[in-house]
Amino acid sequence: MIKAIVAVVAIPVFGFLTELPLLLFGWASFIVRNLRHVTVHPAGVITGAVFVGLLIVVMHGFGSSYCRAASAKTGIVRRWRFRRTLTILGIVVVMFVVSLSMIGLARHLGWMFSSSDPTYEETVRYELED
Repeated sequence: MIKAIVAVVAIPVFGFLTELPLLLFGWASFIVRNLRHVTVHPAGVITGAVFVGLLIVVMHGFGSSYCRAASAKTGIVRRWRFRRTLTILGIVVVMFVVSLSMIGLARHLGWMFSSSDPTYEETVRYELED
């Protein structure tokens, strides 16, 4: 009985451990395979850089003016540091990427559940010989 329990527990654990490198690093092989199909449009890169630059300038100006107003009101001198601006920008970028990922995940799951195709097909067929 103990051997059966150990087998039931050990087989999935060892199976998972053998597939762990693929789960952790499988994305790297995907990138290597598909990187040659990627095209970079200079206009898009320039537009993105300009808008990120404008976002940095506006955020830093807003933070600086907020600190000046708070300093004038309380009498405690506070300075808005550029590091705070970059930190907030990093948080905004990560939130943007996460929201795009969640939208993609929701779309993919909706496609999977609404599809009439089977999610699993047995690829190994056993035939009895006569």
